Amino acid sequence: MPISRLSRVALLCAAALALTPAAASAATGAGCDPSQPVEQVFARWSDDNWYRLAPGGDFEPGSTAWTLTGGAKVVLGNAYQKVGGSSDAYSLLLPPGATATSPTTCVSIDEPTFRLFTSGGMGSAAMAQAVYASMTVPAGFAYGGPWMPTMPMLTGSGKHGSQFSIRLTNNSRASIRIDDVYIDPYKRS
Repeated sequence: MPISRLSRVALLCAAALALTPAAASAATGAGCDPSQPVEQVFARWSDDNWYRLAPGGDFEPGSTAWTLTGGAKVVLGNAYQKVGGSSDAYSLLLPPGATATSPTTCVSIDEPTFRLFTSGGMGSAAMAQAVYASMTVPAGFAYGGPWMPTMPMLTGSGKHGSQFSIRLTNNSRASIRIDDVYIDPYKRS
């Protein structure tokens, strides 16, 4: 009997260890990198979910660069809400026909959405896509107007640990500005 009981304890310990990465990820809410900080950046817009900054998603000097085409560029001027910090001063300008693609990041099934801030003239809009190695998934649209957060857009993540990028394409006839791109790691209050 003592060996049987010891075997059961060993199996329970092994099972607990196997669940540790998932439990750590869920506890911190940072998806594939449990050490990445999360914040409730959209709380003042009735969204109490926790978010992590997408790579280079603040467009500040020194942050990871996005791939820019068609005249897209980082410009002086930030979303006035400054959710990333009071010293933030830059945003992304997407003229008509321009595209910006984030650096690749890890996203899990526990990270279903992302949000960002936009500003632009009448009729400005950008199409958002989640880009994976084998597919591109429509994520939603970001519309111009005064600086405001978008509605949540879908990452399309279907399996734990997928590498993906966020692609924003301006298919409208007016420029749009983008700032503070955040991924929702599904941590709830």
